Amino acid sequence: FQRTIESVNVVISTYNDDVMGDLQVYPQAGTVAFGSGLHGWGFTLNKFAKMYAAKFGVEKSKLMKKLWGENFFDPKTKKWSKRNQNAAGQTVPRAFCQFVMNPINLLFDSIMNGDKAKYEKML
Repeated sequence: FQRTIESVNVVISTYNDDVMGDLQVYPQAGTVAFGSGLHGWGFTLNKFAKMYAAKFGVEKSKLMKKLWGENFFDPKTKKWSKRNQNAAGQTVPRAFCQFVMNPINLLFDSIMNGDKAKYEKML
């Protein structure tokens, strides 16, 4: 996703007009939507940040910044890092993958496999 967004921002900056201000898109600002037209769903990071802010008692604005880019969360130590390895040298997942893509993939798989109990719990 990151390269696609960067490519879009290159095109936008090519035709930049100072009168219109900054028109570039930033997932961490909620100005990028992700989705599937084929399957009829979509979201912004705002949706996930709001959900996790309520769950973990953290400010939504802080989570918006953490859910995109070079941000990694170690579930064992419950600490954020800019590196994909924890102190023990184990690989930790990127926050976007851990908190956004993995839950979407689990939901999608459970729906496609007819596991109603699993997907109803997730919704």
